[in-house]
Amino acid sequence: MKQTKAMVFGFSLALLLFIGNLTIAANPNGEPFKAVWQAISDLQNQINIIELTPGPQGPAGPQGPQGEKGEPGTDGQDGAQGLPGKDGLSVHLFDGNNQDLGILLDADLYNGGITRQFRTYLPDENVIVSFFLTHQQRKVQFADGGVSSGIFFEGLNCTGNPSFRIPHSSPHMVYRMISETISPRYFTFLNDEGDILTKSYFDGAICQNFVSPQLQYGYALREISIPFTEPIAWPLEIR
Repeated sequence: MKQTKAMVFGFSLALLLFIGNLTIAANPNGEPFKAVWQAISDLQNQINIIELTPGPQGPAGPQGPQGEKGEPGTDGQDGAQGLPGKDGLSVHLFDGNNQDLGILLDADLYNGGITRQFRTYLPDENVIVSFFLTHQQRKVQFADGGVSSGIFFEGLNCTGNPSFRIPHSSPHMVYRMISETISPRYFTFLNDEGDILTKSYFDGAICQNFVSPQLQYGYALREISIPFTEPIAWPLEIR
């Protein structure tokens, strides 16, 4: 486009010179160059407004390098809270007095179907308890981990922190301290063990104090409460 304009301008300039010569010849006593420069200015204005037909588009250039990564944007606003989910379904075990014995986990048959064991979960204490049901005797027995080796206490008269002398078979097992002279107390294991100084113990029947404190390796217990009372009434019902 620039080359074309230059050609037009050159042709126009030659034409102006020719005209200028004629003007000088015609007006020797006037101002011939003023007329020439005015003609040149008029031609330049005409050249500036000339619209040339564009040529075909050239091929695209090579792609430039990728720019630097921009700064991270600001966090958007929190979305609206979703709808609440549906409550989970669970089946509970109840005794004859309508006591809730916990969420039913399973039921097994023993002795040719004569004895049935139910296991339930107590979520408030995170423990599992078992019940044996004997149809012939129409009796329900609360089954615990047993206290054959005794429960030991850091204080006198079975007070203070409790512990066991044997490792647990299940971290969710319930151990019961009960006798004709002692109201039921329930325990389960903590994740703690080591040398424990004890001053009393429950031997399965009564609470006894040591003559002198005993330091022995043991497994810490915690006392829990259960949402029902003994004895468990016949019959059991699942609902």
